[in-house]
Amino acid sequence: MKVNFYKQLFESSPIGYAYHRIVCGNDGTPCDYEFIEVNSVFEELMCLKGSDIVGRKITEVLPDIGKSEFDWIKFYGEIAINEDKREFELYSESLKRWYRVTAYSPKKYYFITCFIDISKEKEQAAELKNLQDTYNETEEKYKILSDLAYDWETWEDETGRFRLLRPRLKRS
Repeated sequence: MKVNFYKQLFESSPIGYAYHRIVCGNDGTPCDYEFIEVNSVFEELMCLKGSDIVGRKITEVLPDIGKSEFDWIKFYGEIAINEDKREFELYSESLKRWYRVTAYSPKKYYFITCFIDISKEKEQAAELKNLQDTYNETEEKYKILSDLAYDWETWEDETGRFRLLRPRLKRS
């Protein structure tokens, strides 16, 4: 009963979940990993079908993974072999999404990855940064203008129009 409870928990979670087994070469170095189980959220987030990947190796599912700048097999292999845990954020260029990923090993040679789509958070953070940059630029311009205002004399008419703008005479 416990197994079914936890299985239902992962299946109904908003987190993409995948369970893997690391595959090592004759020298004990990780050279691949196999998909053991994935939930529907993982399928949706990664644009992969569980029926197409479970029981298959990552090099079969994504043959170009070895061409990536980052060595995912080595990274996950270290987690699986050392029974470690790591959290990180990554951007998938092909999927145009940001993910927060937790990868951990429940037992030697196995690891779990949990994915959360944080694309909206990243977009909002970028918008907030743009607003902050715009505010800072505007504030700087205002400061320059306000500093200049002390060096100029101005008179306005009753409608608020400037009638005179001239440099203030500096008295020694």
